[in-house]
Amino acid sequence: MTKISIKGQQLSLEVAKDVLKDHEIKPTKTNLNKLVDYTVDKNDNNYLARPELEKGANELAKHLGRPETHGSALKPNKPLQTILGDAVPPSVSKLYAVSLSEDRKELTFDPAMVKPKVRALGATAHGINVEDTIFGGKRIELEGGPFKDGKWVTKSLASVVKDSAQLDKLKDAGYDVDAKRSLLVVNGDHDPLPTIFAFSRDPDSKGAIAVCSEVTLLDFSEHGPIYTIKKPVIYLYPEKVQHVTVSVKLDGEMIAEYPKSKNGSWEMMAGPDGTLFDRATEKRYGYLFWEGSYAKGFEIDPQQAFMVASSEVESFLDRVADAYALNAKERTDFVSYWIAPMSKNPYNLVQMLSPEAYGQYADMTIAPKPETTIRLFMVFMRVPEPKVVGSPELPTMTRRGFTVVEWGGTNLDET
Repeated sequence: MTKISIKGQQLSLEVAKDVLKDHEIKPTKTNLNKLVDYTVDKNDNNYLARPELEKGANELAKHLGRPETHGSALKPNKPLQTILGDAVPPSVSKLYAVSLSEDRKELTFDPAMVKPKVRALGATAHGINVEDTIFGGKRIELEGGPFKDGKWVTKSLASVVKDSAQLDKLKDAGYDVDAKRSLLVVNGDHDPLPTIFAFSRDPDSKGAIAVCSEVTLLDFSEHGPIYTIKKPVIYLYPEKVQHVTVSVKLDGEMIAEYPKSKNGSWEMMAGPDGTLFDRATEKRYGYLFWEGSYAKGFEIDPQQAFMVASSEVESFLDRVADAYALNAKERTDFVSYWIAPMSKNPYNLVQMLSPEAYGQYADMTIAPKPETTIRLFMVFMRVPEPKVVGSPELPTMTRRGFTVVEWGGTNLDET
């Protein structure tokens, strides 16, 4: 290394130039002199080491109107995908699963080994776009993305967040800003300046923070929106023409009905071929339709879910129709309704709710009581890449005697 002397201070020429380059400052003679002006010799030994030069370069960058880059210590230097997986520090991996989508557009932080709650919150915050994930974590998109390089460093939040008001924000959220922790530093194809992610170390209060132009808190406990229970349709097949009463009690609000019910109840003459006749209006129908809202949110258990690629949607829906013993008309109605929204997604996380679980959202009573009741309710959501799921056996339904069939579902990407 070449040692030089500027204004009575000794320093390495190569190190000084590297530090200036890391802060996107040209390593000219003038800027080297300015760097020395803004650097404090903390050890009072007339030698400016790299850490001191890094701080001086930050001050010089501010003077020049440049954004603070945190220097080479926080400069991402490897493709982000290569520092995830087994390379995630244990202090982070024991509480969080960190993954990057194949197209590098989405960086995801999920709680590790917890029962997921489905939410779909969208927000934009200071250079990043944030969405809730199916596992109760956060999905991040970088406005200067796709994500490019990354680096794990061990530093305190106080060493990377210089604004006192932002530090107070972190303290108020329960973060120990002086404790050293593993930080993930990333940049993007179109944003070379680093964005820094830190993680809560409290297993009972998971979350993360993003540090770019401002501190953004990513709280894993935020509540999600109201979901729509989509297109449940009810088919009735008594063994003979008879009067049937169908009542649906929803834990939420009815949005639409056809034909119109009376306080959630329909009175119909039903025939073996599925035709419904309303004596009051003298109109015939093929099924009863309703749609409602539900504010409490749905839960998906990955062990009870399926991962369905876009190319597999039709065959999956056909397989579900077979398992639930849908006839030709019901199958056509069911598949044709869901194939479009599911095929738009690269992958779908899908769970078929049990009749008991579905009954908590929508209780249905029928008089006279049918011999066979089939309630097919599907919950699904877009995921950018495949994940390991349980893929359980589908139930095997059979139809006997007076049969009632209902199918519906919820697309958790629509709120």
